[in-house]
Amino acid sequence: MSGSDDAIQEARIALVILPKDHPDRAGWLNNLAIELAQGYQRTANTVFLDEAIAIGRQTLAAMSDPDSKATGLSNLSCHLSERYLCIRDVRDIEEAVQIGGEALQLTPRFSSERPTRLNNLGVALSHRYMANEEKADLDHSIKAFRECVNTGMDSDPNLANYFSNLGSQLRQRYHSVGAVDDLEESIRAGREAVDKTSEDDPQRPARVTNLGGVLADSFRRTGNREHLNESTLLAQYATQNTMESHVDSPMYWKILGTRLSTQYSRTGDIKDLEEAIQVGRNVLSTTRHTDPDRVGRLHSLSVRLGLRFDRLANMSDLHEAIQIAQLAQKDIPDHYRGRAGLLNHIGDLLSSRHLRTGFLQDLEEAIRAKRECVRICPQTSLDLPLYRDSLGSTLGQRYALLGAMADLDESIENIQIAVAMTPKNHPDLPAWLDNLSTQLYSKYLRSNDMSYLERSIQASREVVDLLPDDDPSYSSALSNLGHVLVEKFEELEDAKDLEDSIQTLRSAIDLTPLDHPARPTSFNVLAIALSKKYKLTNNMDYIEESINLARQVVIMVPEDHPDRTIFLTNLGLRLGDKCLTTLDEEDIKEAALHCDQALRQKNSFIVQRVRAGMLAVNYHSLTSNWAAACEAGSIVVPLLPKLTPRSFETSDKQEQLGEIAGLASTVAAAALGAKSEPFFEHQELAERFKNLREELQPPQDNEAAGLKQSLSSSHRSQGGRIYEANEELDKLIAEIQQIPMFEDFLGVPSEADMRAAARIGPIVVVNVSDDRCDAILIEQNGIRVLPLPRLRNQEIEKRVQRGNLGSIQTLTWLWDSIARSVLDALGFMAPPSSGCLPRLWWVLTGALVNFPIHAAGKYSPGSMETVLDRVMSSYVSSVKALIHGRRRRKHNFQLSGQSSTRAVLVDMSQTPRYGTLPFATKEVAIVRDICKATSIEYSEPMRTKDHVSSQLKNCEIFHFAGHGHTDSQDPASSYLLLNDWEEDPLTVGSLFDMNLRENSPFLAYLSACGTGQNKEEKLADESFHLIGACQLAGFRHVIGTLWEVSDELCVDVARITYEELVDGFMSDDSVCRGIHRATRHLRDRWLRSSSASILVAKAEPGSADAGDENDERGPRKAVYHSSDDEDGDALSSSLSWAPYVHFGV
Repeated sequence: MSGSDDAIQEARIALVILPKDHPDRAGWLNNLAIELAQGYQRTANTVFLDEAIAIGRQTLAAMSDPDSKATGLSNLSCHLSERYLCIRDVRDIEEAVQIGGEALQLTPRFSSERPTRLNNLGVALSHRYMANEEKADLDHSIKAFRECVNTGMDSDPNLANYFSNLGSQLRQRYHSVGAVDDLEESIRAGREAVDKTSEDDPQRPARVTNLGGVLADSFRRTGNREHLNESTLLAQYATQNTMESHVDSPMYWKILGTRLSTQYSRTGDIKDLEEAIQVGRNVLSTTRHTDPDRVGRLHSLSVRLGLRFDRLANMSDLHEAIQIAQLAQKDIPDHYRGRAGLLNHIGDLLSSRHLRTGFLQDLEEAIRAKRECVRICPQTSLDLPLYRDSLGSTLGQRYALLGAMADLDESIENIQIAVAMTPKNHPDLPAWLDNLSTQLYSKYLRSNDMSYLERSIQASREVVDLLPDDDPSYSSALSNLGHVLVEKFEELEDAKDLEDSIQTLRSAIDLTPLDHPARPTSFNVLAIALSKKYKLTNNMDYIEESINLARQVVIMVPEDHPDRTIFLTNLGLRLGDKCLTTLDEEDIKEAALHCDQALRQKNSFIVQRVRAGMLAVNYHSLTSNWAAACEAGSIVVPLLPKLTPRSFETSDKQEQLGEIAGLASTVAAAALGAKSEPFFEHQELAERFKNLREELQPPQDNEAAGLKQSLSSSHRSQGGRIYEANEELDKLIAEIQQIPMFEDFLGVPSEADMRAAARIGPIVVVNVSDDRCDAILIEQNGIRVLPLPRLRNQEIEKRVQRGNLGSIQTLTWLWDSIARSVLDALGFMAPPSSGCLPRLWWVLTGALVNFPIHAAGKYSPGSMETVLDRVMSSYVSSVKALIHGRRRRKHNFQLSGQSSTRAVLVDMSQTPRYGTLPFATKEVAIVRDICKATSIEYSEPMRTKDHVSSQLKNCEIFHFAGHGHTDSQDPASSYLLLNDWEEDPLTVGSLFDMNLRENSPFLAYLSACGTGQNKEEKLADESFHLIGACQLAGFRHVIGTLWEVSDELCVDVARITYEELVDGFMSDDSVCRGIHRATRHLRDRWLRSSSASILVAKAEPGSADAGDENDERGPRKAVYHSSDDEDGDALSSSLSWAPYVHFGV
C-alpha cells in the first residue's frame, strides 16, 4: 500500500472514531478530500474524484469559522473543476466558479491564502471559458492570475504555478484576439514558471510544455526559428522526464509529434516527419476510445500522414489519412475546439485525392467542408486566414476543372482576405501570396487583362523575397515565378523576361529534392520556356533540351496521375514544335501518339483531355492518318458537353466553347477523309428530369433578379449543389436513354431521326476545316457527302477579315464555291415551273456562319443562278436543334374572333445616346394594325429590360424595332438596346437564361442591325448572337439580320413578312415564306433600279457595315433610301436586301 493510500485509510479510521461534533472532524474531512483528489491525479480513477467532492461538501457542513470555510470552498472548487475536465458536465464548472468566488469573498485582502484562492478561482474561470467561450471569463481569469503573481511571496511554493497559469491564459487570449502583447507576456510568464520550478518538481514537465507551446505560437506569428527549435527541445524534455503511466504522458508525446511535424514543414527533413508519425501512432495506441483527447490525436496523426503524402505521393498515406480524419469527425465531441481545423484538414485531404483520382465528388465535399470551416471559425481567430486561403485554393482547383468564373472570383476574394489579415512577418504569408499569384494568373488567362498578370508576378516575387533560401517551399516559389514570367514573355515578347524565367526555373530544379512531387511541374514549365527560346532563336539545342525534359516528366509521374495528361500533351507539343524546323514526319507521329495517350487518361480533367484530343486529331490529320484522327475524334467529341455544365453562367460556357473552336469541323473532316459513316409512360423519370432542370435553371423573374446578391450567397452556402444536380441530371438522362423510343433523348440524333427531319426539305451541313470542306446533304432517302473543292477555309477567313460580306462579289463567290454545287446535287437546278419553291435548311460551320448563303448567286439581268430563285432558305445552328425545335409544342393560332395569342411590340425609335430611327415607329404601327385586324392581343411594355423580359414570358410574338449592339470580345454580352441599356442591357446571356421553352413562343422578329452577327472567331460554330439566343431561349422562329440595315427598308420587310404570316395562318412555312418573299421583293426592285453591267464592272465596294469601323454598336441605319437612290455609287446600300435571315423549324 502506497503512502497516499495509507493516508486515506488513516483519515477514514479517524472519521469513524471521532464524534460528529469533534472540533478536529472538519480538518480530517478536508485532509481526506485532498488525499482522494491526489489519488485521482495518481490513477485517473474518477471514483476518487467523486468521493473527494462528496467529502468536500461534508467538510463545508462541518466548518463554522470564515477562514476554514473559505479553505473548504476553494478546495471544493478545485475538485469540481477537475471533474469538469474529466466528464464535461457544465454544472460542475458553474458551481466551481460560484463557490470559488464565495471563497475569495471570505478571504481578507492581505491574507497569505488569498493568492491560492485567487488561483483556484482563475482556474475555474478558465475552464468555464473553455465551455462557453465568454471572453469576460477569460479576462477575469487573467486578472485573477495577475493578482496571484503580484501578491505572492517569493517563498510561496505555488508561485511557479501562478506564473504558469497566467502564461496559459494569456496564450489563450492571444489565440482568441491575436494581440502580440499577450503573446510576449505569455512567454515571460512561462519562463518565470519554469525558472521557479525545481528539476525534481513533478509539475516541471507541464510548465516546460506550456512554455514550449507559446514559443511555437511565436514562431507561427514571427517565423523566429530559434523559438521553434526551443519549443521542440522543451517537448522532448517533457516526454523524457515523464513516466509513461502518468496521465499527461500521451499529451506530451502528442505535442512532441506536432513540433517535429512543424520542424519538417520548415526544414523539409523527412526524418522529422517520420518520427512525428511514429510518435502519433504510439500515442493513439495508448488512448482509450472514451478519452476526450482521442479526436485531437486522430486529427494530428492524419495531418502528418497527409504531409507525407504531399512529399512522397504514396496513395496509401492519403487513404489512411482520410480514414483517420473521418473517424475523428465521426467521434467529434461538442466541446472540441479544433472542429474548424479538422474540417479544413478533411477538405485538404479530399482535395488532394481529387487531384490524384479526378473524382469530382471529393472536390465537392472538400469545398463543403471548407465552407463550413470558415463559417464556424470565429472572426477573431488567428486561424481564419489559413482557412480562407485554403477555401480559396480549393475553389481555384474547381475553377481549373470546370471553368466557372464565380469559383475563380470567390477564390481570389478569399485569398485576398487571408493576405490582408496576415502580418507581414507571418511565416505563412508566403503561402497565401503564392496561392494568390496562381489565381490571379488564372484570371489573367481568362480575361486577358495584363493587370492580373502583373499582380501575379508581383505576388510571386514577394514570395521569393520573403522565403529564406533554405525553406522547403523556396524551390516551388521559384518555379511559380518562372511560370508567370514565361507568360509575360508570351504577352510582351521581351526576351529578358524569357531569360529570367529560364534561369529562375533552372534554380528551382536545382533546389528541389529528387523525390519531391513538385519536381515534374518545374521540369514541365522549363520545357515550355525552352521551346519558346527555340522559336525565338532557331537554336535546335533548346528544343532538344525541351523535349528531353518533357520525356523525363512523363517518366517521373505515375501512370494513374491526373496531371499525366498535361505532361503527355506538352511532350506532344514540343515534338510538334521541332517538326516545324525538321519537317520530320516521325516527330509528328510521335506527337500524335503522346496526345492520344493523354486523351485516354480518364481520370484527368475534361478540359485537358479535350485539348489533348484536339491536338491528336490535328497531328494525325497532318500525316493523313484519317482513321486514327477519326478514332481520336470519336473519343473527344462526347466529352464536349461536359465542358459546359448546365449550371454554368453563359460567359463560362462561352469561354469553354472558345477553347474548342473548330474541333467539330476538324473531326468531321477526319471522318470524311477516313470514309467513315457520317454518324455513329415514364412519369417518375419525367418529374425527376423536370425538378433537376429547374434546379439548374437561373432565376428568371424580377424579384429573383433583385435578389442576386443573396442568391449568390445562397449558392456559396449550398457548397456546389448545382454541380451535384448537374451530375444527377447526366445520370438521369442516361437512364432515360435506356428506355425504348427514348434512345436519342438529349443525345446525338440517329441517322433515322436526321432523315426524318429532312421530310419537309433537305438539310445541308457545310463543314469547314483546314484539311477539307464538304457539304453533308441530309435528305429523306439518305445522307451523302458532297466535296466542295473550290471552298477553302483560308479564303473564308480572309473575306471575314476584309468585311463586305454582302457585296456582289461575295455573293458570286458563295454561289461558285458552295451554293451551285449543293443545289445541283439536290436537283434544284432551276426555278420550279409551279412557282412553289421548296424549303432548304442550312447548317454552317466555322467563320462561314457570317455569310448570307441564302442570297448567293450571279446577279445579272435575266439570271436565275441564285439561291433565292430556286429554294426558300432557313438557318439552324445544328440538326439536333432543328429536330428538338420541331418536337416542341406549336401554338394553335386563331386569327379571327377571340384569340389567346399575345404579341409584345417594342418601338425604340428613340434610344439614349443613339441616332433617331424615324421608321421604327411606322414599322411597329404596321405590326400593331395587323394584330388588331387579326384579334391578336398585343402589349407595348415600358422600354426597360425588366418590363420587356416580364412580358416575354407569356407572349407568342416578340417584335423589336431598334438598335442592336454586337460585342466582338464577349458575344454573350451583345444586346438589344432599350432605354436602360447602359445600366442593365437585354443581353444574349440574359436571353439564354430566360428559358421560354415551356411556352415555346412562336416568333421573335428582331428588326435591328447585326442580330445574327458573331464576330468572335473562337465561337463561330456557336449561336452566340441575338438570333441564336432567342432560339435557344425557346422561340420557334427568329427573323433577324446579318449586318446593319436600312431603317426605311425595315418597314417594307416587316409589312410583307407579316402579310404572309397572316395569309399562311401563322404556319411554320409562312415565316420562312414571308421573309423570303420580302427579300425577293426588295431584290427584284434593286435589280430593276440597277445596271448589271455597272455592277459587274464596279470594283469591290466597301464593307456593308458603312459606319465608323471603331464603333461596335452597329446602329440600324437612321437614313432614308428611295428607289431613285438605289443605283449609282452607293454600293454599300445596294445589297440592303441581303442580310435578312430566318432561323427556325
